[in-house]
Amino acid sequence: MPHARAITAAEQGALETMAALQAEQETVLRIGTNVGLGVRLEHLLTTLAERAPHVTVELASAEPATRLQQVRDGELDAAFVRGVDQSPGLDTYLAVRPTTPARRLAPLLDACQTHQT
Repeated sequence: MPHARAITAAEQGALETMAALQAEQETVLRIGTNVGLGVRLEHLLTTLAERAPHVTVELASAEPATRLQQVRDGELDAAFVRGVDQSPGLDTYLAVRPTTPARRLAPLLDACQTHQT
């Protein structure tokens, strides 16, 4: 009987691990944007959906300074920003927090690279 319990426990552990991996792969990416991106954003989102169908994108529109602050505060994973000369602690155009896990942003960065001009 102890052998059967060990097998059942191992199976349960494997199921929990698989569920955790699946949840990790189903990523929600919160991106700040503005209306000025138009067709470029549409193409970027299409590419992102094709290359990373497990990623759900939530868009948030706000003024550039607000988007940057939302990235700093962790409310957004990234934000597209134009016309900002400097923003301490962030890379501009696609603003991201240095502490955001790379695997979270990889699909977005890949799609951005495809649509660079």
